[in-house]
Amino acid sequence: MRYSVIIPVFNSKDTLLDVAERIFYVFDTLQENVDIIVVEDGSSDESWQQIHILKQKYSERLTAIRLSKNFGQHQAIYCGLHYAKGEYHITIDDDGQNPPEEIPKLIQAIAVSKVEEKPELVYGVYAQKQHHFFRNWSSKVVQIVFRSIFKNEGQVTAFRCIHHKLTQKIINQQHNNIYLDGLLHWHTNKVAYTLVNHEKRQAGQSGYSALKLIKLATNLIFNFTTLPLRFLVFFGAISSVISFLLGLYYIIRRFIWDDAPMGFTPLMVSIFFLASALMFGLGVIAEYLRRIYSNQNNEPAYSIDTIL
Repeated sequence: MRYSVIIPVFNSKDTLLDVAERIFYVFDTLQENVDIIVVEDGSSDESWQQIHILKQKYSERLTAIRLSKNFGQHQAIYCGLHYAKGEYHITIDDDGQNPPEEIPKLIQAIAVSKVEEKPELVYGVYAQKQHHFFRNWSSKVVQIVFRSIFKNEGQVTAFRCIHHKLTQKIINQQHNNIYLDGLLHWHTNKVAYTLVNHEKRQAGQSGYSALKLIKLATNLIFNFTTLPLRFLVFFGAISSVISFLLGLYYIIRRFIWDDAPMGFTPLMVSIFFLASALMFGLGVIAEYLRRIYSNQNNEPAYSIDTIL
C-alpha cells in the first residue's frame, strides 16, 4: 500500500530534516511505500534551504512546494493534499512534537477495523499535550466549539490519517478560508481515534500566535455555522420586546402618574425601538450578504511560488 505524508513547514530549519528522515525510516521498517509532500508556508528562516537538502537526497520520494507567503497551517496542508498520491494521506507537524514513530498507530487503527466499518479519518489523540499553558487553553476552547458544531466525541489534532476518497471530496470543491477538520467532518462520520505520544518541542517556537489562534477559531465559527448571525437576530428580537415593554412602562408613567420629564418618554421609546429595529434589520441583511459572499468569493486558499 502507498502512503503520502504532508508536512506543513513554518520556521522549522532545526527540526525538519530529522522529522523527514524518521518518517522515511518508519515506512522502510514497515516495508510500505511512502512519498512526502513538504509545503513551505512563508518561513522567515532557512527552512527552504533545508528542504532543498531533502529534495537532493530523496528526489523521487519527496515533493517540495513553496507558497508565495504565509497562508496558515490548514491552507498549507490543503495545498499538499492536492499532490498526495497514496491511498492514505497522513498529516504531521514539522516540529517533531508528533513523533513519526507513532504513525503505525494511525495505520493500525484502520487495519483492525471491520471492512464495512473502516474509518475514513483517524486522529492521533494526545494523552498529555506538551504545549505551553496558553496554547493548551486556547486549544481546549477550539475543541469545545468544534464539538458543539459537529457533535463529535473525540479530539481533533494535526496528526491525522485520511483516506484518499475523503481527500478527493474536499479538494474537488472551491474553498478559501480553510478549517481542514471542519471540511473533513462535513463529508464523513467514519472517524476513529487512537492514543499517541506528544513530545516537547526541541527547538524554535510554536507558529500559532494568539492572533492566528483567534483567526482559526473565527474560521471554524463563521465557515461552519451561522451562529453569530442567529445571535444577532435573536438579540434584535429580544431587544425589540424589551424596548416595547420599556416604552409601555414610560407611557403609563406619563399618563397615570405624570412624573416623567417632558419629552423624555417619546425620546426613550424612539431610541429603544430604532436601535432594536436596526439591529434586527442588520442581522437579516447580514444573512443575505453571507450567502452571496459564500457563493461569489473565489479567492484561492493558497498561492504556489515554486514546486520542486
